[in-house]
Amino acid sequence: MVQSSLQQISELAPNLAKLDDRVRQLEATRDQPGSVDRTGFDVIELRDVGYSYDDRTPAISAIDLTIRRGEVLGIIGPSGSGKSTLLQVLLRLRLPTTGEVLLDGLDYTEISAAAWTRLVAVVPQEPQLIEASIADNIAFLRPDVSRVDAERAAEAAHIAGEIRELDDGFDTALGPRGSGLSGGQKQRVAFARALAGNPQLLILDEPTSALDAESERRVRETIAELKGRVTLVIVAHRSSTLEVCDRVVSMAAGRVQIPDGA
Repeated sequence: MVQSSLQQISELAPNLAKLDDRVRQLEATRDQPGSVDRTGFDVIELRDVGYSYDDRTPAISAIDLTIRRGEVLGIIGPSGSGKSTLLQVLLRLRLPTTGEVLLDGLDYTEISAAAWTRLVAVVPQEPQLIEASIADNIAFLRPDVSRVDAERAAEAAHIAGEIRELDDGFDTALGPRGSGLSGGQKQRVAFARALAGNPQLLILDEPTSALDAESERRVRETIAELKGRVTLVIVAHRSSTLEVCDRVVSMAAGRVQIPDGA
């Protein structure tokens, strides 16, 4: 038995060493936010930003980009061009391995986690809803989001009327993965969830890619109404979604290509 155990340990040793190296890498890049409290910003600057997964070719590199308050920025590019990685860096889900992200000249890692979550929100391509009421899905474990806040956010997302038509309105219980709502309704509930916290920066990842024409129209209306009040970064392919953007940049091979005059 001892001999067998020694053999198993010997076989596992290389994997354990790799696991230990990976833990060290993750700890070295772990977000350790500071204590600065911020309630808004005028400019976000990405200076020579890059990110690499392990030691592979950088997923994004040498990105210089300025986003101003109230601007609607569109991002386009083929699959694998680095759009998702760029969004994750903007959200501070991944910290740049090179360069820096600044809010009004302040490195965004110096902002407290609580302040950052108030400043930023995201609407993913595939909304993730929980088995709870629609109101609870919008509030999403944020005790500071009241019922009034949830309903106001639903109005802004152009979904409140459809919710009120349900038998239990905002108290309607959703099943697994938000069953009980159509795909377009789920996306607009996710939009309401993002808006309920009054974010200053809202990131939309393909918000209309899987929607029917009516739901897409309502999402575009919401984006148009937010223009100038909330800073929006939108990854999209549909030209109808990009029409509302103040400018559009293209990504290729992990780099941002800014058109002349943009």
